Amino acid sequence: MNIHFEPLDINESLAQQMANWYNDPEIAPFVHPTFTESEPHHFTAQDVLDQHHPNPKILKFLIMDDDYPIGEFSITEDFQWLLGPKEDAAWISICIGEKSYWGKGISKITMKTIEDICRTLGFNRIELGVFENNHKAHQLYLRMGYVQFAKTEHMTYSQGEWRTDLRMEKYL
Repeated sequence: MNIHFEPLDINESLAQQMANWYNDPEIAPFVHPTFTESEPHHFTAQDVLDQHHPNPKILKFLIMDDDYPIGEFSITEDFQWLLGPKEDAAWISICIGEKSYWGKGISKITMKTIEDICRTLGFNRIELGVFENNHKAHQLYLRMGYVQFAKTEHMTYSQGEWRTDLRMEKYL
């Protein structure tokens, strides 16, 4: 594996690949909340293209193995839904969309890179949300020094039940 990160430069082919990730039944419960007792939104390539307009407060990256995209992450400044202190805080999100890369340490490598980028940008705190049923991600964040400081009950409807969003933070 040759894991590296590139700024996300969206195109239709990549948008379709990302829509496939978001719609995968093993991934969907962890990446986008569903606020009603209904089936999760089915993403199209156009939905993904619409979400990726340039925004100076959001840095988006692809997680690559050589020249093949396997996931994505973002770092957001001034995220409107931060629950902790907002000054010098970054909101992050990560998705390893290619399941054949799960369990190979890619998320840990990516999280270390995210922390390095956040330090370089002058952030002193990272906040993230993880749904309670995403046990592997939750355990990774704990091992990396993130601490749960809040939770939002019934945040998302997934797999036939309401799930809690756990908010975690780490001071850099």
